[in-house]
Amino acid sequence: MGDLTYVYVIFAAVVFAILLRKKIAYLSKSLFLFDTIGLGIFTIVGTELGVQNGFHPIISVSLGMLTATFGGVIRDTLSNEIPLIFHKEIYATACIIGSVTFLILNYFQIDQDINYIFTTLMVIGVRLIVVKFKLELPTFYSRS
Repeated sequence: MGDLTYVYVIFAAVVFAILLRKKIAYLSKSLFLFDTIGLGIFTIVGTELGVQNGFHPIISVSLGMLTATFGGVIRDTLSNEIPLIFHKEIYATACIIGSVTFLILNYFQIDQDINYIFTTLMVIGVRLIVVKFKLELPTFYSRS
């Protein structure tokens, strides 16, 4: 929080992406993969912060999910798109699954590196399967 370098880099990347949006459209699959990897990593960051601060596991899972998904909300909002988390696509659910995986492995005191790798792969795997097979969460309203 004390180093604004990250903010400057993010701002520059956003401006770059907005200005060159049409020219970088062919990178959509690569960007999807990097977004998915980031989703897994930031799930761990938020969840681990909750654990380190002694928060209840439900709060730690919530922190993991929010940390992972809110960057995408900001990205989509700045791109004038409906944030992905508000679609039916399973996005936050993958983070919740990853966060619970992290907590379970942490509870059994699995090596930290293995925990990080397995949790990230869990989020990536869930997200890739969901997109490949076009899986969606059920809705509670009718589309009439």
